[in-house]
Amino acid sequence: MPVRLVDLETAGTHGLTGYLFCASGEFCCRRDQVRWIIGRPGDRYVYFSKIEAIIAYAHERDRPYALEVCQRLLSEALPVLVAEYFPDSADLKRE
Repeated sequence: MPVRLVDLETAGTHGLTGYLFCASGEFCCRRDQVRWIIGRPGDRYVYFSKIEAIIAYAHERDRPYALEVCQRLLSEALPVLVAEYFPDSADLKRE
């Protein structure tokens, strides 16, 4: 799954944000990809969602652990989102 990572730092606190998009059932990590997917002709309905995990950590040496937590959080959340919240592809094609 393509995930974009952003490192944040504010007043001595570090953060790691991992995010990706789901656009009409396709996963991508760039906004321009989302625009291309939802701009395609064909389906009557489209959707997109940004899914992100934000992990704060105190020291730079903790970044590998923060990355592991971010990956685990996204890997646990994505199947639930797909199965229970995002529409089926058949629903997007309804007239």
